[in-house]
Amino acid sequence: MDSRGILAVDLLFASVIILVIIIGILQVISERVDSASNTDEYGNSRIIAESVAETINKVYSGGNGHTITLKLPATISDKNYDIKVNSAGIYILIDGNIGMSFINPRRIASNDKLTDCTVLMHCNHNYIIKNIKDLDGNSWIVINEI
Repeated sequence: MDSRGILAVDLLFASVIILVIIIGILQVISERVDSASNTDEYGNSRIIAESVAETINKVYSGGNGHTITLKLPATISDKNYDIKVNSAGIYILIDGNIGMSFINPRRIASNDKLTDCTVLMHCNHNYIIKNIKDLDGNSWIVINEI
């Protein structure tokens, strides 16, 4: 084999190694960008869940008859989401992931019949959150879509 053939094989081998390294670096960069995007999405969903929890806690602490209207944002990072509210807390569901925030009230209802239930809230909707006392003097949080 002459020296030109050896140089061609060496150049080909070096090119393959450089190509593998570049592909590896691009893959790491892609994963980092996705991770940063997910962190932003999770942070925004947590802010919304805490905002809903804070509103419910304000209505609860305001006493009988206290009412607040809440408008949920249209999307989180261009993705739709749902919020479940029950006596355990606030659960925000986005792309198969769930975030949670705690609330003080233990009685949550979706109507004036005051029966415990899980209330489902949807993005880009308005809700009236009110505090109602039952005949036994217990405070209930009633969440109605408007």
